[in-house]
Amino acid sequence: MAKELVNIMANKKSEEFRRQVADMFIEGLRKDGLAWKQGWKSESILPTNAKSGIPYRGMNRINLFYTALSRGYEDTRWLTFNQIKDAGYALEKGSKGAKVEYWYPFDRLERKPLTWKKYNMLIKDGIDKERFAIFVKMYTVFNGDNIKGLPEKEEYINPDIKPGELIEKLSKSMEVPIIHDINHEACYIPSRDEIFLPPVEKFLNAEAYNATALHELAHSTGHESRLDREMANAFGSEGYSFEELVAEMTSVFMSVHTEIDPMNTDIENHQAYVNGWIEAIEKSPEVLSKAIKYAEEATAYMEEKAGISEELLKEAEKIKAFEFEYRMLGRLQQDCEYYLGAGGKDAEHALYYHDEKRHIEEMKNLYDKVPIKPEWLSEEKLKEYEKLLLNTNGDILQEFNDKFYKFGVVLTSENEVRALTHDEGWITWFDKEGKCMGNTDQLNIWLSDRGNSDYPDSEQFLMPTCEDVLEMVESIAKVYGITIPEAQLGNVIDLEDFGELSFNATNLKADFLKDAEENLHEESPVERLKDMFNSKEKEIEAEGNTSSKVRHKALELEL
Repeated sequence: MAKELVNIMANKKSEEFRRQVADMFIEGLRKDGLAWKQGWKSESILPTNAKSGIPYRGMNRINLFYTALSRGYEDTRWLTFNQIKDAGYALEKGSKGAKVEYWYPFDRLERKPLTWKKYNMLIKDGIDKERFAIFVKMYTVFNGDNIKGLPEKEEYINPDIKPGELIEKLSKSMEVPIIHDINHEACYIPSRDEIFLPPVEKFLNAEAYNATALHELAHSTGHESRLDREMANAFGSEGYSFEELVAEMTSVFMSVHTEIDPMNTDIENHQAYVNGWIEAIEKSPEVLSKAIKYAEEATAYMEEKAGISEELLKEAEKIKAFEFEYRMLGRLQQDCEYYLGAGGKDAEHALYYHDEKRHIEEMKNLYDKVPIKPEWLSEEKLKEYEKLLLNTNGDILQEFNDKFYKFGVVLTSENEVRALTHDEGWITWFDKEGKCMGNTDQLNIWLSDRGNSDYPDSEQFLMPTCEDVLEMVESIAKVYGITIPEAQLGNVIDLEDFGELSFNATNLKADFLKDAEENLHEESPVERLKDMFNSKEKEIEAEGNTSSKVRHKALELEL
């Protein structure tokens, strides 16, 4: 009973959703007439899920299109909140989402949901349809314009598809002759399965001819030998008007792959059609969802006949084969933007130790490897990151970290962890001249293992015993003339929640100390650091800032 109730409520929500989408579509028709088509071409691609790369279909497609249009979004990609979180992106505060519906089959016998592929296989094998129920879930998705960290979108229009060639190829592969007759208006005659068009020179331009031809070819997909739609409708009837809506939507959906502008379609009595569509959709939103369904079927048929679907599949497979590389490029670029102070940030305040040199080298390798270069990254951009890196190189504590990294371990400041987990805390770094960069609250040292993981998605934190961490950190810090008082050592974080110990802390410490002693700088910067802190403490005393004094005193230097 509970399941039935849930299902009923879901259907009610879906009905409300479809009514809202239908109302948006009607409002667009009333306001702009056939100009509703223009937005699809200007957007270049359909509303798409950014994770899967799959365009939304049905009512979701129309809903997201009009939502983006009304809110002024330029990005056509959408993600759920969980998809945003799982990808490591961030949603801007105050962002408004849009609803999408997802229909899925449910196996009553096995009591579990199925994929549509599995469902179709079972039906094909002769399983009774009564065994299955079709449920619907509603999700909220957010536009790419509101998602921080989402790489810039790539526009794709098949460069090999020329409008004139497309029309000729479709006519031939669909076996629908196009007959040019000066005495005929543009039309498709189902009984003869032929398209009549005036000669090309009678159109305003070649674009208008190609758009009109595409519209009539869309009609021809409904022939009984193809998709078998109801075509025997009297002129002016509801059925005739409905078929016009299907053909218009099909030509619009097809236009995203070509240079054909659907606004150039030469349709007679277009306002009468618009009025008919409004009246029919107002009576029943299902008219719109049915028209979208037929248009998507016709589009898929024409794409297959034109070879577009095959080309798109090859392109998608090519990109999917390098999905990890593209994802890593995006994540590493985010780090460069943050830690190197690019994108208008102040490097002096934004830079905390991070192995950006290694990141940039990895970005170069990945950039050379991917077959299609992303628009949001270029060789010039990589050179810009290298210049920023050179301007901020040489931190004392950077070398402190580098020694650890030689053994597959990186010392990570609490500030870096804060960037990953939103915990609070800061750590101070020093450049070669002893200049303080950032704020000093505490010197909490975190250990993270990157030696055996693919940065940054497989980040693994180690858990040596608290005593091992304290001993190791204190000993290594001492080599560099930095004493961490007991009070601060007590703040070292216990990493028990992040995983098991996977290295021998004692051996690592011994190897590091030996290496560090052999490679100490001839000119120690400790004297300069001590002078800097003495000067800073005098400023603090003058200001009477006791709490700041305590924080700076925590980093006393030992000669």
